[in-house]
Amino acid sequence: METKLFDAELKVMGVLWREGEATAKHIAAVLGEEVGWNVNTTYTLIKRCINKGAVERREPGFLCRPLVARETVQAAETDELIGKLFDGSADQLFASLLGRKKLSAVQIERLREMVKAGGYALGVAFDGDADRCLAVDELGNLIDGDQIMAACGLDMKAKGQLPGNTVVATVMSNLGFHVYAKEHGIELECTDVGDRNVLERMVEKGYCLGGEQSGHMIFLEHATTGDGQLTALKILALLKESGKKASQVFSACPRYPQVLINIPVADNDVKKAAMASPLLAQAVQREEEALAGEGRVLVRPSGTEALMRVMVEAKTQQTAQETAQRLADLIPSL
Repeated sequence: METKLFDAELKVMGVLWREGEATAKHIAAVLGEEVGWNVNTTYTLIKRCINKGAVERREPGFLCRPLVARETVQAAETDELIGKLFDGSADQLFASLLGRKKLSAVQIERLREMVKAGGYALGVAFDGDADRCLAVDELGNLIDGDQIMAACGLDMKAKGQLPGNTVVATVMSNLGFHVYAKEHGIELECTDVGDRNVLERMVEKGYCLGGEQSGHMIFLEHATTGDGQLTALKILALLKESGKKASQVFSACPRYPQVLINIPVADNDVKKAAMASPLLAQAVQREEEALAGEGRVLVRPSGTEALMRVMVEAKTQQTAQETAQRLADLIPSL
């Protein structure tokens, strides 16, 4: 887009992008309610958009229609932001957003698009203190901790560097990782959530690879804690040695649809009572039987918040959502 739209003009465009087309009178009424502008201000901004070629005016009724797509403006604004504040580097913007831990689903989707548009072989992302690492392949697909462990574990097993042919994960690891490990002769030992628990199991049994779906990876040969930069180097080394694209290496480990629901509770006593409830145990058993080996149910108390957590994985998103919701609805009544 050659002509820049300013913030006030984007308010007008926002109404048109939502509604497709609208009269100037209707736009003025909407922005009067949303922003507090008077009619004259809105009409002036509409005319600016028309003069810039962003809006088409038709009669009768001063009917307005957008001539530029939201995505076109988003791309132009993003390019301007990257150029001004991130030295023209999309990677720097990616790292900045992830470091602040404020990435929404929409932002993640946009960043995936940036990786694809830039023609990058891989995007690597760290959290604020860089003890976690996730990645994005050249197609824009997210690579999570399970998939990193799966690929690195298989490579280490082939080289005879995986003691006991075992990887240590947590109870939150995706069912797809369990299926992949079994198919490739890898044992998967799961601990409670937390990289400290993973490390304790690794040290106890002499294993050298472990981690969490969230991106905490422990390569015990090199470090005794999660190290995002070490993980990134392991990923890059694996890609170089294999000569394959990231999508070929990491997508081999499937990711089953997963639904997580948090249920607020009053205190720890309520959490203990829920976990001890025969009704909850029976409900979990019924749901597991209904999944018939093609899904997984996990109900657990949060270790840090007044929450009960219900996690369900299944072959379809609908099955996972419905199963999790039934269990979540039961917990407040226990």
